[in-house]
Amino acid sequence: AMGADITAALRLERLDRYSYLARPDALWRPAGSRAVYGGQVFGLAMLAAHQTLGGTSATESERLLAREELPLHSAHAMFLLPGRADMPILYSVDPIRNGKSFTTRSVKAVQDGQCIFTATMSFHRRETSVSHSVPMPDVPPPDALPSTEQHLETLLADGALSESQRRLVDLAMRMQQPMPLDVRIVDGLPNPFDE
Repeated sequence: AMGADITAALRLERLDRYSYLARPDALWRPAGSRAVYGGQVFGLAMLAAHQTLGGTSATESERLLAREELPLHSAHAMFLLPGRADMPILYSVDPIRNGKSFTTRSVKAVQDGQCIFTATMSFHRRETSVSHSVPMPDVPPPDALPSTEQHLETLLADGALSESQRRLVDLAMRMQQPMPLDVRIVDGLPNPFDE
């Protein structure tokens, strides 16, 4: 089924204060891909870094408060090698800086002794400042919108498609596999065959 639980895809086992393990049963490799999904590798690295906020001398409650008050501000990441979905990924976090406003972490993702991913992440304490963002539009909740699978089914049921177009949509449906994310478009997915 589409839209598998994302919390399962972002599950890390804490080994020590700065080391975390992603087990193979939680790793996802998209159909036709040779590697673990890069967004998952990045998300797990961000989660590992975020778990270390608050410093080594902080109490657990101080660390929890630091995690709430220090959202990710910026990140620079490099995918060095393709990750394998049948092997665990070890995330090692280096606490570069614990400042009053900014905190910086360096994260390495390692498989079989080789670094497959590295990132530097900066977390910034929430502050009152000028806001330049556009307000969130009034949109329906995700569960009220059709999934990609439902959209493809609607295209198949539509009598306007040619036989070759129907075969393409049918093939796309058969290639679907469970994914940790389910994308839902507010204005509906366009018919790819409309000109």
